[in-house]
Amino acid sequence: MRQARNNVFETNSSSSHSLVITTLNEHYTEDEMRKNVYIRENGIVRIWASSLEFYRYPFDILCTFESKARYAIASSKGKLVNEVEAIYRKYIPEFVAFQFDERPESYDSDNYVIDYGGTDDYCIEGWLKKYNITLEEFLTNRRYIVIVDGDEFCVWDHVKNTGLLDTDMIVHDSYKEYMDDLSNIFDEI
Repeated sequence: MRQARNNVFETNSSSSHSLVITTLNEHYTEDEMRKNVYIRENGIVRIWASSLEFYRYPFDILCTFESKARYAIASSKGKLVNEVEAIYRKYIPEFVAFQFDERPESYDSDNYVIDYGGTDDYCIEGWLKKYNITLEEFLTNRRYIVIVDGDEFCVWDHVKNTGLLDTDMIVHDSYKEYMDDLSNIFDEI
């Protein structure tokens, strides 16, 4: 839902996730890809539902192969699981598959469904299309970073304003671009 009135913009979400693309065009090393990937003896990686929740809080910067893979799964509502698993197998040969939590389909149901977590906005597929990035490139290249933030906090803006980061290295910031486009639309009204 979008509603504009009296110079106020509202959505049904208060997250402000952003895909940040930097000038740093380097791929993760094999050791970096394996960081925080815990493979059981049978090749299974267990992903708990709680590690697939990316809403507006807490603020996070997803900048590893493993964290971006979890985000891709959650932000696609599970549609990218098979592709993420294929990429894992390519770079981590002993990997077989993910194992996810299950939850009741509804509060009064005996049917269970896989719990792929979630985000407020489900942006990943749109970002990949808009910026012409393959899922494999997104996961394996350190230049692609996901910022998990809330528009009531705007922590990412505060971090950029501290001077700790070289913001000249940022080529694209999808949330900033979205807000700039929105501002231009309202300027035309």
